[in-house]
Amino acid sequence: MNFAIFSQHATAVTLCLVLPERGSIDALDGGMIEMVLDPDLNKTGDIWHICIEDLPRSNVLYGYRIDGPGDRGKGHRFDSSIVLVDPYAKLVEGRRYFGDISLKLSKFLGTYDFDSLPFDWGENYKLPNISEIPHLLELGINAVELLPVFEFDELEFQRFPNPRDHMVNVILDVVYNHTNEADDAFPYTTSFRGIDNKVYYMMDNNGQLLNFSGCGNTLNCNHPVVMELILDSLRHWVTEYHVDGFRFDLASVLCRGIDGSPINAPPLIRAIAKDAVLSRCKIIAEPWDCGGLYLVGSFPNWDRWAEWNGKYRDDVRKFIKGDSGVKGSFATRVAGSSDLYRVNNRWPYHSINFVIAHDGFTLRDLVSYNFKHNKANGEGGKDGSNDNFSWNCGFEGETDDASIRALRSRQMKNFHLALMISQLDARKSDHFRFFSKVIKYRHAHEVFSRENFLNTNDITWHEDNWENPDSKFLAFTLHDRSGGDIYVAFNSHDYFVKVLLPTPPKKRNWFRVADTNLKSPDDFVLDGVPSVGNTYNIAPYSSILLEAKF
Repeated sequence: MNFAIFSQHATAVTLCLVLPERGSIDALDGGMIEMVLDPDLNKTGDIWHICIEDLPRSNVLYGYRIDGPGDRGKGHRFDSSIVLVDPYAKLVEGRRYFGDISLKLSKFLGTYDFDSLPFDWGENYKLPNISEIPHLLELGINAVELLPVFEFDELEFQRFPNPRDHMVNVILDVVYNHTNEADDAFPYTTSFRGIDNKVYYMMDNNGQLLNFSGCGNTLNCNHPVVMELILDSLRHWVTEYHVDGFRFDLASVLCRGIDGSPINAPPLIRAIAKDAVLSRCKIIAEPWDCGGLYLVGSFPNWDRWAEWNGKYRDDVRKFIKGDSGVKGSFATRVAGSSDLYRVNNRWPYHSINFVIAHDGFTLRDLVSYNFKHNKANGEGGKDGSNDNFSWNCGFEGETDDASIRALRSRQMKNFHLALMISQLDARKSDHFRFFSKVIKYRHAHEVFSRENFLNTNDITWHEDNWENPDSKFLAFTLHDRSGGDIYVAFNSHDYFVKVLLPTPPKKRNWFRVADTNLKSPDDFVLDGVPSVGNTYNIAPYSSILLEAKF
């Protein structure tokens, strides 16, 4: 059995073994075998290696003690007292085998974020058994995004029926921008720091860690050794588990060079896009980092990379809550953000539109608070963004005021109608029904899933007041090839707006499908309600959707 590990700056490497008959790595009887590697015999280039014969083929635990220079000013953090985890280890004690299945991946996904730890991963650690799968299928969700599934301290608690059994795609949320080893103030050496800190992490000229991740360290992603490790990790998830794609946390970090400076053509980003094994995967960037490198609309893509559209999130939040001067931006976002993506061979589906995610306010928070109230996590309110573009609808926090609660419910539906997908509180049957109807309606109408950017044959804007910053009303018609046009209007004013509806296609009439001001079940009727007439009075902070039908 061959053991090998990279360390450019190490001066001594010891292989530590625990064999099945010797107990655990914590055995009091000295169950660990330590083998010191000879640099003349067991080192080739920067790879330390040794081949050991007659070892059992399973249940062998191993790690390394590594020593080297002690000059912290040059970036070194060696500590031979610690047994280190091999970065290429596919299994850490306590973890078992994963299963694999493969599915065809749709271009248009409705995704749902999951923390992985609280869920039952099932026998043999196959894809997790998620009890909410029937709930998600009823909603119309066709992809789940599993938050980091790498090794972590379970005591810290970030934790996912098997989604593949229900034809749900699996996209992994991967974090290659930092590790769990923290910073020099609170170091937690488990692997990279002790193997070769100067190679694996971005450092300044004084040997201090650069922090573009907000977590104390930043992985040196475009160093050739680190880049190959990341590629091998991604290939492993695809070949062994047949995952359908990856969402890269703080992906702008992956666009930084060894010294932390932004680079125009990051080798890692290109390598992921061009890799043969990853060629059929969805690859999605969160195009910003904690160092201010904001790349929404300009993330290097090589015809492959999609982006979380943070500008969509912000502009939709601003308009729905009634901000002035944002109607034009809102219109651009709901029409596909062509200002951002009509370049470099990109299309509307390269924009991942979202209003809320696992970071920041929930949808309920978004309509209940003007300010963040992070009190329970020990961060003293310093964590999280202060620019949430939220509105409490007249009262900060929970309230029994029926009118405020009704307005909040309306606003949540407005967000969902604009986005067609969002997180929700499954216990609220009224919102669950509304959200599921919206998603099913979207799936049934190709007009919402065009691959090309909209042109004048696809959409008509009913607007002659674009230059007025105080205008908070937007209406447009999406034209269907079969004649089943769809009229959508958003009223973010605090008063009713009466509109003259456009003439529907020949022999058709407008049917009301959605009106977020109405109570359930009238707020969304899949088949539509006839006899709308030629005018419609839209309530404050409400939106409607009409369909032209026979």
